[in-house]
Amino acid sequence: MQFQPYNKKGFLLPDSIRSMAAYHAKLFENGEYMFRIHDCITGIRLRGVLETEEDYDEAIGKIETLMLACCDFARHLRNIKESAFDPNAAGSGNQDATGYAEKEPEPAVCESR
Repeated sequence: MQFQPYNKKGFLLPDSIRSMAAYHAKLFENGEYMFRIHDCITGIRLRGVLETEEDYDEAIGKIETLMLACCDFARHLRNIKESAFDPNAAGSGNQDATGYAEKEPEPAVCESR
């Protein structure tokens, strides 16, 4: 099977002068794929080959699980930031299971499915 190549790269913080963190998503014509996230020091790389329906399910599952983990961590950091910099956040009554107030709306990518 011939695959439509896919090759996208981008900086995670394109306007930052302090961060070189980036991603690279690539699908080769032979069905191999690679998704990489890296910063100046280290990175992760998800790889695989799309041959069977299970291969597709696993590739999609890897990306979706990573996406949800990133959303959960971002939510946690947002809550910590709010309690650290907003004196009215403590005891607001609008807290999640971590005890931090959650007021900012979730980015669309992080909404539950």
